[in-house]
Amino acid sequence: MIYLNNAEESWPKPELVREVIARSVSEAARGRVNAKSIMRLKTRTQETMAALLGADYVSITAGATPALRSLLRRYDPWSVLTTDLEHTAVLNPLNFVSQKRDRNHGVEKSAVIVKSRNGFVKMNDIQKSLAHNTKLVVMAHASNVFGTVQDISPIGRYLERQGILFVVDGAQSAGAIPVDFSRLHCDFYVCSGHKWLFGLEGVGAVLSKNGFTGARYAPLPQSVGGRRVMGCANLAALCAGSEFVLSEKQIFRRLSCMRRMLFRALSDIKKLTVYGKDGKAPLVSFNRAGMAAERLGKALEKKSIIVRAGNQSSPLAMTGGCVRASFSYLNSTNDFRILEYALKNA
Repeated sequence: MIYLNNAEESWPKPELVREVIARSVSEAARGRVNAKSIMRLKTRTQETMAALLGADYVSITAGATPALRSLLRRYDPWSVLTTDLEHTAVLNPLNFVSQKRDRNHGVEKSAVIVKSRNGFVKMNDIQKSLAHNTKLVVMAHASNVFGTVQDISPIGRYLERQGILFVVDGAQSAGAIPVDFSRLHCDFYVCSGHKWLFGLEGVGAVLSKNGFTGARYAPLPQSVGGRRVMGCANLAALCAGSEFVLSEKQIFRRLSCMRRMLFRALSDIKKLTVYGKDGKAPLVSFNRAGMAAERLGKALEKKSIIVRAGNQSSPLAMTGGCVRASFSYLNSTNDFRILEYALKNA
């Protein structure tokens, strides 16, 4: 099987991560998980992620989506500015906040959507879209459709001067491209644990200037030998996955080279429209003329190639849907050749 759906969840996991998961489950089964061991593991995870992502404050959360929901609902600003590249993890909470404000206060409140151009959001468009009552700007660092990476730093510096809170969704960038939180000038940077950081679902992190108190991580019940025990395999996996990314010095260079290689290969296939020419995140989306994205995705699945077909949970960015191939450091260039051959013969 060729797995190219790492933007949804990474697979396979590095050997180090697999070993840590097995050991964590074993320790839970033996009753060796307690508050003190969880706190030690949490601290180690925070220190590793801080070193990897250039942050002073790292808060372990229940995942990127719960963290974003917590942030957006907590601040409940009168005016929110976001973009058409956002994931439903951002769009859905904003819709909830808007409806809640209308229902409770009778005040019309809806997020301002800045339109992107070729997968990028321009500074001028953000500046022109800000209103006198804008309290919060939230945007993705990397598009999960186009693979484009926004230039966050100048936007962050401008919003700092305006006194506007800035939240960055880093679900598709943390572990996929170099990230230095200290230079981004954002207030919160939300990370997913089960994608490019090679962890499991149910855990993530928020990088911040002064700490974060929402959507906290809690150990999850695990089924071991037919009984329920308290364990923290997902936290252990995030720690090991972050250590793996930090230790692989060539990981970002390799992912970048692989991205260019895959984009060129797919662009040469007739009847294929490939998106994100200037993208940097390790994913490439495409459509085939005369074939719906879902149909093409199923055709590839029959050939044991796992991709994702649909709007990629970014309904404003890709209304008609597309097929997305997203790879990790553990994929090989031979995987790309197999995908290319399958597409030419689909």
